[in-house]
Amino acid sequence: THQELEFQRLVGIMALRKLISLVAIAAVANAFTPSLAPTLPRPQAAVSRLSLAQSRGLRRLAMDASSQSEARPAILVGREVAVSRGPPGSEAAQEQQYYEEQPAPMGELQMQKSGVNTMVLVGGGVAALAGGYFGVKNYKRRQQSLVEEFGYSQVMYWGEPEGGKENVKEYLGRVGPVINMFHRADMFKEYSKKLSSSKPLSATSLADFREMQTMLGVGKGSINKMIAKAAEELVPYTKPTELWERNANKPSVLGKLLWLTERCYPDPATIAKLRSRFPESYGDEVIDVLQKTLTEQAYKDVLAAAGGPEE
Repeated sequence: THQELEFQRLVGIMALRKLISLVAIAAVANAFTPSLAPTLPRPQAAVSRLSLAQSRGLRRLAMDASSQSEARPAILVGREVAVSRGPPGSEAAQEQQYYEEQPAPMGELQMQKSGVNTMVLVGGGVAALAGGYFGVKNYKRRQQSLVEEFGYSQVMYWGEPEGGKENVKEYLGRVGPVINMFHRADMFKEYSKKLSSSKPLSATSLADFREMQTMLGVGKGSINKMIAKAAEELVPYTKPTELWERNANKPSVLGKLLWLTERCYPDPATIAKLRSRFPESYGDEVIDVLQKTLTEQAYKDVLAAAGGPEE
């Protein structure tokens, strides 16, 4: 159906938008997520720090040697330093090897970028699926609400063709400039139910009901289909057994819709469907009497509005 095609197209568009959002999120995460693994000092920086420490130590040893020069010669001091520290350059090499071979400090958080990106993608995917589901659900609820609201508002312009045209134009824009083509038939269905339930049968009702097809731009096939669907909604239970089922049926409103359809859209198949929606207790004779009564009442209303006799 048109609604199913529209729903599938909207789901595809929203899924494409969510996919683009996920790609953008992954790109941003890859660009701005820093690696949390600790960085070790570079060998060159370690050597420079060790050289500085060694020079400072030699200066302290020289100062100690100068303070002890009165008791021992400088040659003995230098020999003791060489013996305690080993050959020149060995201490720096040992300390450099020590720092380079140390493992990463324990207890610090180590997480690679791939793990962060995976969490971002999974979270974004879940959010996209949830947002798409609830977004489509809310969209369908909004469209259905607008269609039902149109039926109530359009009958307010009963007998006012220009006001009715403006109202139709407004609601077509609110439903959507392109999407409204999938809702025009439903708008006609809601209008037909509200017109039958709230307005008297008269020449004005006939004119408005006939003109609505042109205002909405709906074909005769869709008109007949929506009238039959409206009859099913007015009398959902043809064999009511419970009290709530009887209260849900509106056979009097269905009778008025049948009266309008016979005069504005006289399709034999559609009229037969409408007559079949009456409760079984009515029967063909009861339906014929009901239609005759509605015709006589409409004729009396026309005479009364023109100032003529009531009988």
